[in-house]
Amino acid sequence: MNVKRNAVVFMAAFLFVFSQPLYVSADICDDVVEQAKQIFNQATILTEQKDYAKAVRLYEEAEEYYQKASEMKNCRCPKIEGSARENANICRKNAAINRKNLDNQVKYEAAEKVVEIYNQASMKFNQGNSYARSQQWKKAMSAFEEAEEIWNSIASTETENGIKAMQSAEKSRDLAKLARQRLEGK
Repeated sequence: MNVKRNAVVFMAAFLFVFSQPLYVSADICDDVVEQAKQIFNQATILTEQKDYAKAVRLYEEAEEYYQKASEMKNCRCPKIEGSARENANICRKNAAINRKNLDNQVKYEAAEKVVEIYNQASMKFNQGNSYARSQQWKKAMSAFEEAEEIWNSIASTETENGIKAMQSAEKSRDLAKLARQRLEGK
């Protein structure tokens, strides 16, 4: 009888515990906010490392998690909704700042590349001058033409280096023409 009573009590307790609805939204709220924080922290590190493209993606992802948390109901902490909404706004602003930094980085790298190309053309031009001084007209003409071609590839009226490249290409063209005339004059 005692065994039967214990079994009935056990079954009643079992049914009582497992028949009750489980409210886990508080845990879910905390989990979503924690995930957002981790992503936000990773984005902050990437910003410090100047990896702006990845930082933008992570800030946008964190914003989505914070937005999700701000829309959740029955959170354990009533402040989650407001703080998550505020953090989503911070993520949005940080993503915008990183997009602007990325644009500036791309422009800087492009300008740096133009300077590198300009310097390559200058080296060819100087090489042409050396050949001309030693009256190696064919090599001089070739070097001047190559310098002209390189400068024409970056010539533009929009930047100072582009304008210089246009002028240098013209000068190189004139010297290649002069070297050709000297070559034909021999």
